[in-house]
Amino acid sequence: YNPASGRLRSPSEAQFSPFLFFLRNIIGLCYYPVLFCKIFFYLYSILSI
Repeated sequence: YNPASGRLRSPSEAQFSPFLFFLRNIIGLCYYPVLFCKIFFYLYSILSI
């Protein structure tokens, strides 16, 4: 029972949302190092000139 929604969660929803949460964390972990590397190489190219 989820007090925030005020209803019983369906079994498919209860199984599906932790998976989405896990998938979102994996995407975030892959995305932020790429973003960090882009910023790092951008700053490095400015400083090297």
